[in-house]
Amino acid sequence: MEIKHQALTGCDQQIDITLTQEELAPHFESAYKKAAKTIKIDGFRQGKVPIAMVKKLYASSIQHDALQEIADESFRNALIEKNIIPIGTPEMTDMQFKPGTPFSFTIKYEVRPSIELKQYKQLKIEKPIFTTSEKDVTEEASRLQRIHAIYYPAEKVDGKEFVVTANIKEFDESENEILDRNREGVKIYLNEPSTEEEIKTSLEHAELNGSYSAKFNHKHAEHEHKIHLQFNVTGIENIILPTFDDEFVKKVTKDKMLTVEEFNSNVKKDLENYYSEQSRNKFLDNLTQEIIKNHDFPVPESLVKSLQDSFVDEYKQQHGKKLPVDFDETEYRESLKPSATWQGKWFLLREEILKQENLTLTDEDIERHVTAESKKLGIDKNTLQNFYKTSDKYREKILTDKLFDFLQKETIIVEKPIS
Repeated sequence: MEIKHQALTGCDQQIDITLTQEELAPHFESAYKKAAKTIKIDGFRQGKVPIAMVKKLYASSIQHDALQEIADESFRNALIEKNIIPIGTPEMTDMQFKPGTPFSFTIKYEVRPSIELKQYKQLKIEKPIFTTSEKDVTEEASRLQRIHAIYYPAEKVDGKEFVVTANIKEFDESENEILDRNREGVKIYLNEPSTEEEIKTSLEHAELNGSYSAKFNHKHAEHEHKIHLQFNVTGIENIILPTFDDEFVKKVTKDKMLTVEEFNSNVKKDLENYYSEQSRNKFLDNLTQEIIKNHDFPVPESLVKSLQDSFVDEYKQQHGKKLPVDFDETEYRESLKPSATWQGKWFLLREEILKQENLTLTDEDIERHVTAESKKLGIDKNTLQNFYKTSDKYREKILTDKLFDFLQKETIIVEKPIS
């Protein structure tokens, strides 16, 4: 068997294989015998047709049918001989054969890129440190009050705790109505912090069936443009907020908390835990970005495609296990390519670093993770442990967490306080 192996571009490689007639002969003999078991010819019982007759009548078709299996076996042997480990699905790009001549074929495939690890330790990485204020706790209390508020119809606005329902028209800078931006039945809460102040001012004394306008400059990222809105009021509701006292706390928490003080303490603790997790996530994102920036190597297209497939499958799961009728999957896949390439690059780097640092998943690692998760989720520890031990996905997650813990200790952390 003649083997010609060559590297192409990126992670692509190609192998050309040629087998002589002598090398093909035993494969064809085996194919004749296999075919003879199923061929039916008048005068012979099935499976009893002489091999000589099988060759005479069907040699050409049997040989061609056997070529794919011969190519697969020869390719596997060539990979072993050349110590090649392909990834993805190899593709046969050429096949040449005529009876009585050698059989040659070409297969293209991808391999993992050769990665030379560069700096991934002692990097200076920014970590945001979020602080929780009393205002954060108060806003959570206000949110619950609004959820449990009572709404009364009103004739006019007289304060901040009002919701105005209006049909909205929008005009351009030449005062021409922009018809495709008209909206009906829009509810505007006048005490909502994110609502433009000019809108609140316009509606602060609004009356039922009245018409009001608001003009302001709207900023979006670094872009700013003028907005002119007209509100035709179709409904006004006065919001009566419940008193935030111990009885209210008992009601909304179903007796899990009994006092305002206990509620505020728990909310503050939850917010601190949330922001601590956000801080870690942002730090790790900054760290992985920096590590990836320090390494330049091609990412196999088969790995990128596999990640794109997983994104599309996830989208399907979110939409009833099938894509919407008007969904452009090609465009969606293309939009995901940068993210898939980034994740593929990190996946390969992660494995190289784990190997370099000899980091593996141990039973002790699973035990620690299960103990923490069991307490956090209130699930039986043994049940959770069996699940993690048999789930490749969660085993990989624990191993990744172990890697991040290691990298964090090896990083120069620059804390940046953020309110």
